[in-house]
This record gives sequence, C-alpha cells and structure tokens, in this order.
Amino acid sequence: MNKDRLLDVHQVSERLSVAPSTVYGLINAGRIASLRVGIKNCIRIRESEVFRFIESAAHSGDASPEVDECD
Repeated sequence: MNKDRLLDVHQVSERLSVAPSTVYGLINAGRIASLRVGIKNCIRIRESEVFRFIESAAHSGDASPEVDECD
C-alpha cells in the first residue's frame, strides 16, 4: 500500500522555499499536480509530486526564478 502523504500549499511552500502564491502559480501552470479534498474542497499535493517536481526542475535546469538556490 502506498502511504504517500498529502501536503497543503503551506507545507509545499516551506519545502520549496517559496511563497504560497508561487505554489498556487505552479499548480495553475500545471507544473505541480494537485487534488481537492473534503467538504471545503481544500487543495492538497502528494508528497511524491513535490519530489517529482524537484527532480524534474533539477534535471531540466528549469527552476522557477522564485526558488532560492542553495549556497
């Protein structure tokens, strides 16, 4: 059984070191897949999707300008 955690936008923004608005932009652009859950239709992102995004950005060299690079 896959125990892929669901993260909220704030958690994803912390992992990527970007503002929540940047995460919303990545979702709207189709660069990060998301789903809506619950009665309030909250946005959630699978943890594996965050890893996939990081890997694809690292391999393509196509990091978002808002993403801070490590020193």
